[in-house]
Amino acid sequence: MFDKWMYAFTILEMVLVLTIVTILCTISFPMFLDYDRQMVVQELEKLDITLRYLQQRAMVTQRVQSLTLTLTANSYRYNATHYVMPQCICCGYLPSVYGPPGDPTAPITSVATFPSVAPGVYGIKIFPNGKISAGALYMSTINKRRMGALTCTVSQVSYLRKYLYESSQWALLAS
Repeated sequence: MFDKWMYAFTILEMVLVLTIVTILCTISFPMFLDYDRQMVVQELEKLDITLRYLQQRAMVTQRVQSLTLTLTANSYRYNATHYVMPQCICCGYLPSVYGPPGDPTAPITSVATFPSVAPGVYGIKIFPNGKISAGALYMSTINKRRMGALTCTVSQVSYLRKYLYESSQWALLAS
């Protein structure tokens, strides 16, 4: 014979489990919606760190360091290292977006403004004095929902800046 309290306890357990699952879903769901943003930011961070590493290496060795961006392969190469970006990220820009991010005055028409070394290939030079060749690189998600940029300004000191295009405007990301 079954006891009537046995059913009440299992219903209580079920309500508790459903409550925990609901709480976990409400916490994690926004993270899935922001996946595109995080992927763009992560790739900008990787490129930023790589260029800062090459900058330090150039100053220590007193030799020019180079990073070569190959747009068709969504990759870059420096020294003996070859890095291919994830499939969800490409070198590209969204239509009707103005740039450069620091002073958006004209529609973006090129994926990169760093010096071109061949069709679809751009070179970034890092000099022994720490200066980095000026330019910008635009990255977007394959589905064209998010876009970011890494820029290096023309000045006495090279400043690498990362930007994310959100809500129809450029936002500077913290370094």
